Amino acid sequence: MPRWQGAIVVGASSGIGEAIARELAANGTPVALLGRRIERINDICRDINARSGTEIASPFQADVRDWRMTGGLFASITERIPTVDLLVYAAGVMPAREPERQTPGDVDAIETNLTGAVAWINEAVMQFTKRGRGTVVGISSVAGDRGRRGNPVYNATKAALSVYLESLRARLSATGVNVVTVKPGFVRTAIIGTRAVFPPAASAQSAARDTLRAAERGARVAYVPWWWHPIVLLMRLVPAPIMERLPI
Repeated sequence: MPRWQGAIVVGASSGIGEAIARELAANGTPVALLGRRIERINDICRDINARSGTEIASPFQADVRDWRMTGGLFASITERIPTVDLLVYAAGVMPAREPERQTPGDVDAIETNLTGAVAWINEAVMQFTKRGRGTVVGISSVAGDRGRRGNPVYNATKAALSVYLESLRARLSATGVNVVTVKPGFVRTAIIGTRAVFPPAASAQSAARDTLRAAERGARVAYVPWWWHPIVLLMRLVPAPIMERLPI
């Protein structure tokens, strides 16, 4: 029997989001896949459904930057999947590095990584609290745990998302709604491409499995893979003058 009766994965056209959607469907959970690239979403759903032999995956086009459409689209999804008790917000972009001036990519990152997350998670929380149960998973990042020179806007959006999820978790602690913050390190997705990184990048599939295990056990915060937690703890101890010189 699947752990959840129905799921929504926002940002399911690639990377961790796609891998989570595939993992949910493989375990028997009806899942709605959302993304900007509807052709890609359609292709993934066709593949999932062909593998499962049922119409377990449903495609929906969504641009998370348009927060006004969230409520209506959520209602359309629940017409297809009546009982949704899991929402995973996996949409995210990293702007090109241009630290000396604001770029359109910075605004896109804020709207995608944070504004869209707030809109979709708020909508899910409203629905879940009515029933007294449900799980929200927000894909944050270790990048939000310490300010670094590499990509200030991306780091800031992930830090804000983590604090937003922490605040929700406190507010909803007595409602039966679980809020899980997942903080991946390097994951082999389009964001990092094929470049060499250290520590080594995890696969999207292993990150997806770790994410869903964290959600199943009701974790508050989960680092993916787990060994990023001690790395981040050490990073927090590095004095600011040294952090400012590190090329990360």
